[in-house]
Amino acid sequence: MSGRLMSPYEIMFGIFICQPVIVLIHELGHAFFCFIFGGKTTKIVIDSGKKLFNIGIFEIRRWYYWYGRSMLDIPDDISKLKNVIILLGGVIFQFITGIILLQLIKLGIIENSNWMNVFLNFSFYIAMFAIVPVTYPNGSNSDGKYVYQIIKCGKSQSFGNEVRSEILESDKK
Repeated sequence: MSGRLMSPYEIMFGIFICQPVIVLIHELGHAFFCFIFGGKTTKIVIDSGKKLFNIGIFEIRRWYYWYGRSMLDIPDDISKLKNVIILLGGVIFQFITGIILLQLIKLGIIENSNWMNVFLNFSFYIAMFAIVPVTYPNGSNSDGKYVYQIIKCGKSQSFGNEVRSEILESDKK
């Protein structure tokens, strides 16, 4: 880390290119662990606003660079630990991606560039916001908040249903 600020081009690259890729990696992490534990992913939505297009279970919305959501059919009899792993699956995939990229840089397979640093910084930023247990201004919860609810209450009060209703509600817009 050189301590220099990102250029406007790097910031735009981070927001419009890196962020949607990172969000997709994050949502694929949830889907992967849901599948491993016997569930099914019915939809992965990249962002909010009006729908632009679908490709299979993937849906891209107008504000594609903001955040994402997964519609998961998680078995009812799933353990607390497995539910937590599904919830943290996005962050797990982000960290695995970061470790792989850092190893590829270390081995000289890919070049360490400002653009790669932007990707890694944005990935870390998104992971940290996903882990912090908060309710966002739009009323949705972070992954960390769902994990907190599972640990405190034995299960999340609204995980799954909230995401499903949020996606269905945004479909109407």
